[in-house]
Amino acid sequence: MAIGLRFLTSKVMARVPVADWKTDWKVSTIIEALRECYPLTADGSFASTYDKWAALYKSMQKIITVDQANFDQLRKSYSERPISALVDYGDMPADRESLLLGKFAKVFIHLSNPSKEFGGNRLFQLDLDEALGSGHELECSRPRKWS
Repeated sequence: MAIGLRFLTSKVMARVPVADWKTDWKVSTIIEALRECYPLTADGSFASTYDKWAALYKSMQKIITVDQANFDQLRKSYSERPISALVDYGDMPADRESLLLGKFAKVFIHLSNPSKEFGGNRLFQLDLDEALGSGHELECSRPRKWS
């Protein structure tokens, strides 16, 4: 029953409308609808906004490397991805915004980051912690002044 309810509002049902998907759809159409309604990744259409942001954080914690000779690459791998996600996913859920921002601020030295011991990552993390007021909870309600 739950599958049927999801299928009713799916893009596949809009494209291939039928009275009873169980008997009227081909197997390939059912598989397509399953992929839409039950995606394997958090980027899928029915994943919550928080799940999408958390998946982005988890993917970034494994790849972020600070190369002091190539800050352009850091901008692309760190700054542009959350900005793009803001457009794609919408705002972070207000009740979890502080949690997510705190996690994004620590991707440089996360245990899953193979570059966590890399000098550039450590130095950048120290500078970032200082700029954010390390040891204090991130304040999301008002913008910080960067000097």
